[in-house]
Amino acid sequence: MFVHRSIVRLIRPIVVYQFNHYRISRIVAQQLYPTSSPTLIQCITSLRLLSTISEVVPFNVSHEELLNKLESGDLTLIDVREKGEIAINGFIMGSIAISLGNLQTALSYDDDKFKEIYGVDKPRFADEIIFMCHAGVRSKLAAKIARAAGFTLVREYADGWSGWEKRINLK
Repeated sequence: MFVHRSIVRLIRPIVVYQFNHYRISRIVAQQLYPTSSPTLIQCITSLRLLSTISEVVPFNVSHEELLNKLESGDLTLIDVREKGEIAINGFIMGSIAISLGNLQTALSYDDDKFKEIYGVDKPRFADEIIFMCHAGVRSKLAAKIARAAGFTLVREYADGWSGWEKRINLK
């Protein structure tokens, strides 16, 4: 069976990561599709794992859930607004400021360089990462960039800074 090259290119980074961490899914796919090519097995395995992740963990984070996670310290919150926006409007304590334009490069840094630049440990591929921006548009794009880089538990705070500010000022 022929798999179009663009599909393979699109999911290859995901496949490499997934196979290193979820070998059992590959075995299951090979048993279900024994006559299929290895590339098709990789595609099926990756898509199955991605659909499982998206069913279990919703991509959007509510305000209450974000507050709970911030209190427990059980996440990496990345603010993808520009530095000027953050300086004018403010930021959520504990967030890492990485502008959307620098995100792909930052996620490709090794651990030492990331810590040197941002002052915190680089998130692991299986760590929960939540992206936020001003209103939720850039955070959606940031989440796509992170998923393409191999991060599996990527979520968005769709309310963004504007929603955060409204809710915090009301309390």
